[in-house]
Amino acid sequence: MQQLPPDIPRLLASCHGLAWLGDTLVGDPLDQKLFAASGWTLQDKQQQNGGMAAPPAGGSGQQLALVHPPGRPDAGASVVRRFEFSSQLQRNLVVVKLPGSAGASTTTPAEDGGHALAAADAAGITEDLLGAAVPSLGSVHHSASSPALAGVAAATTATHVLYVKGSPELIKTLVQGSSVPPDFDRVLSEYTREGLRVLALARGVVAAGSLPEGAVKQYSQQQLEAAVPLELVGLAVLANPLRPDTSGAIQALQKAQIRTAMVTGDHVRTAVSVAHLCNILPVGRPVLLMDAAPAGTIGSSPLALSVLYPDGSVNHTVSRAAVLPQVMMGELECAVTGKGFDALLIPPYDQELLQPMLRRGSVFARMSPDNKRDLTELLGSGLQGAGPGCPKLGLHVGFCGDGANDCGALKAAHVGVSLCEAEASVAAPMTSKQQSITSMISVVAEGRCALLATYQIFQFIVGYAMAQAFATNLMYTHALQMGNYQYLIQDLFYITILAALMGYTEPRKALARSKPVGRVLSLPLILSLCLQIAVVIVFQLVALGALHRIPWYTPTVGSPDLRTYIAPETTVIYLINLAQFIILGAVFNKGYPHRQPLWTNWGLLVAMILQVLFLIYSLFSVDPFTIKVQQLVGKDPPKGLPDAFRAGLLAIMAVNAAAAVLAEVLSTYSLRLIAKGQTSSWWRRRKGAADPAMRQGLLGPVLLGSTMSGQISGKGSAPGSLPVHLPTLQPPSGAALL
Repeated sequence: MQQLPPDIPRLLASCHGLAWLGDTLVGDPLDQKLFAASGWTLQDKQQQNGGMAAPPAGGSGQQLALVHPPGRPDAGASVVRRFEFSSQLQRNLVVVKLPGSAGASTTTPAEDGGHALAAADAAGITEDLLGAAVPSLGSVHHSASSPALAGVAAATTATHVLYVKGSPELIKTLVQGSSVPPDFDRVLSEYTREGLRVLALARGVVAAGSLPEGAVKQYSQQQLEAAVPLELVGLAVLANPLRPDTSGAIQALQKAQIRTAMVTGDHVRTAVSVAHLCNILPVGRPVLLMDAAPAGTIGSSPLALSVLYPDGSVNHTVSRAAVLPQVMMGELECAVTGKGFDALLIPPYDQELLQPMLRRGSVFARMSPDNKRDLTELLGSGLQGAGPGCPKLGLHVGFCGDGANDCGALKAAHVGVSLCEAEASVAAPMTSKQQSITSMISVVAEGRCALLATYQIFQFIVGYAMAQAFATNLMYTHALQMGNYQYLIQDLFYITILAALMGYTEPRKALARSKPVGRVLSLPLILSLCLQIAVVIVFQLVALGALHRIPWYTPTVGSPDLRTYIAPETTVIYLINLAQFIILGAVFNKGYPHRQPLWTNWGLLVAMILQVLFLIYSLFSVDPFTIKVQQLVGKDPPKGLPDAFRAGLLAIMAVNAAAAVLAEVLSTYSLRLIAKGQTSSWWRRRKGAADPAMRQGLLGPVLLGSTMSGQISGKGSAPGSLPVHLPTLQPPSGAALL
C-alpha cells in the first residue's frame, strides 16, 4: 500500500469539530470516521488543562486541540481556530499552528502517511476511501516534485496552515486553478455515480509576514480564504452502504401510496445513485436535474435543466416545454439541488417549474437546513411568510432525520422522527432507537391503528347509547322501566369492558394503500353507524313482537310512576340489549385494513366469550340471581317465558348478528361504488377544473405518441400525435415522507 502525502493525515486529524466527552469522542459521525482513518491522536483543550498533554514546542497556549501521530506529541499540530461546518458554506475550516518556531514539520511523509494507512487498515477503509492525491485523483500516488503535494516542511517560513474540507464543487471554486487536475470532474462523476460520498480536501500555507499581525485570530472565515491561497490536496471518498432494511421499508411505504423523497446535503449524483439503490427512483428511467442557472446566463429561467440518463451521460440542451410534461407524466424523474430550490423560491414564483418540482421531485441534494424546512412546509400547509402565489400541496408530511441540520424540518413536519439521540431528538416529536427508517412504518401503522380505534370506539358508544335509549322508550310505551341492576350490568359489565378493550387491537404489520378517514363525521362512519342503529331498532321491535306468539301472553301495563320492573317486555328488551352490545362491539371492531383481526385481541375476545356465556345463562336459567337481582321473569304462566320462546329469542339474536354483519358489508360496498364513481372520467374532469395547476395553464397541451428521446432532445414529435392535457399527479393517500 503506497503512502499518502503528509498533508492528508494531518488535515483529516485536525479539520473537524470533535471533542472528548469523558472517554467518548463525540461529534459528527463522518468526522469521526475520517479522524479514525488518519490514525492520529486528539487531545482537546479540556484534557490539556487537566495536565494530560503540554503544547508542542513553539505552539500557542490558546490552542483548541492538539493532534499528533501516535506516541509523538512533539510532532503534533495545534488547532488555534476552528470554523464549524456550515450547510450554507458547505465546508469547514481550521487554522493549524505547526510545531517549531518556524512552523516546520518534524515528521516525514513516510511517517505521517504510514500512520494514516495503518489506521485505515485497522478501520477497514481502503486507500481510495482515504483520499486521492493530485495530479491523478484516482490514485494515492505521491509525487515529491509536485508543488501542490509538497509537504508544509518545504515552506520553511510558514507559521500556520489552513485546512479546508467540504463539497468538491465548492472547494473547486476556492482553490487555485493550477492545483485542480483536468480530470477532476470526470473522477468526481465516477465516484458519485457509484453512490460514494466525496469530500474535497484543501490547504493554504500562511507564510511569515503574509498577513497583518493578529489576522489569523481576527479574520473571518471568508477573509482567511480570500487572503491565503488555497490548494487542492485530494479527495476523501467514503462508502456509506444502505442498511439491509432500507429498500424494503421504502417499498412498503410506496405500496401504501406514501410518496417518498430523499433530502440530503450530498452531491446530486451521489443522491441519485443512492436513490436508485433504495428504490426511491426506479432504475433505468432518466432523471431531470434542476440546478440554478449559472451567473450571467442570458434568459428568464432561474434554472438550468439537464437530463441524466441511466448510462451516466447528461444532456444539457433540453427545453422546459419538452421535459416538464414528461416529468408530470412520470416518464422522467426529478432531482433538485439546493441552489435550484432557492432560485425557484425567488418571487415572482415560476409556477411552471415549481409545480413539477413539488409534485414529482424525488431527490433534493445539497439542501441546507433552511431548504429542508422550506420544502417540508411547501409540501404541507405552505411556506411561512411567503408572498402571494407561493404554492402548497397540503400533504401530511413525515420527516426522518439524524443530524442537527434536520432540526428545522423535523419541527415543520407533521410527523418528525429523529433517528439519533443527539441534537435532532430535541426538535423531533419522536425519537427512534432503531436508527432506521423502518421506524416510520411503525409510526404510520400505529397512527392509523390508533385513529381507527378512536373512530370505532366512537361508533360503539353512539351505537350502544341509541340501542339503550330506544329500549327505554319502548318500555315507556308500556309504562315500564328496566331495573337498576339491569342498567348496572349493561353499563359496567358489558359496555365499559367492551369500550375499554377495543383499543388494544394491534396494528397490521403491512401498510394498506388506503388511509383512515380524516373526520369523525364522515360518510363511511355515519353510513355504517346509521345502518347498525337501524338493525338495532328493527330487532328490538321483532323481539318485542315475538311475545305475542306465547299463548298466555297479555301486554303488560305498568304503573303511572314507572315503578314496574318485572315484566315479560322488560326481560326481552334487557336480554336483546345485551346481545346487541356484543354484536356492536364485534362489528365495529373490524380489523382490515389497518388493524389486526378481532381474535388477535385476546382480552376483548375472552371478554366477549364470557359475556355470551352470561347472556345464555340469563336467557335459560331461572334462579334467585336471575329473578331477584336481574329482575327477570320465570318460565310459568301467566307472565313467564317458556323455553320454546327463549330458544326463539336466541335465534333472533343470531339473525340480528348476521344482519349487522350484512349491513357493515353493504356500507363498505356502497362506499366502494362511490369511490369508483369519483374515479370516472366525468369526476376527473371536474377535479381537473379545480386543480390549480390545470386552471393556471401549468400543464399545456402535450403531444402524446412521440418518443421521449425525441421530446427531450427537441427533435419534434411523431406524426399523428394529439394534444391533450396531462393530469397532475399527487399521492392518493395525501402523504409524503422525506
